[in-house]
Order: sequence, then structure tokens, then C-alpha cells
Amino acid sequence: MRFYNAGGGDDPNKSDMLRTLGLADEEIGDLVAFLESLTGDDIIVQPSDMPEYAVLP
Repeated sequence: MRFYNAGGGDDPNKSDMLRTLGLADEEIGDLVAFLESLTGDDIIVQPSDMPEYAVLP
């Protein structure tokens, strides 16, 4: 977060719209805590049972 707070470094391909955020340490901590709250358990997707099918002439 400190990297992005400082403007994201120097890169010739970086957009001119990206600027320093100027966040205080407490604000950075709050933002990190928020982002970590968005994570959760892995979602397990099981394929459903498909009915039998036959090719019709």
C-alpha cells in the first residue's frame, strides 16, 4: 500500500492520472483491513449431474 500511496513508482507507461494518495498511516491500515475483509473461504463448485441423452436420427 505504501508503494501505491507514493504514486506507484516511475514507469514510462504509467498513466498521468495516477498520483500520490497522501494517506496517513492510520488510513493505510484501515484500507488494508478493509481489503483483507473481502477475502473468504474458497468457493467449491461441483458440476451438476446431467441427464442421459441420445442422438436422434
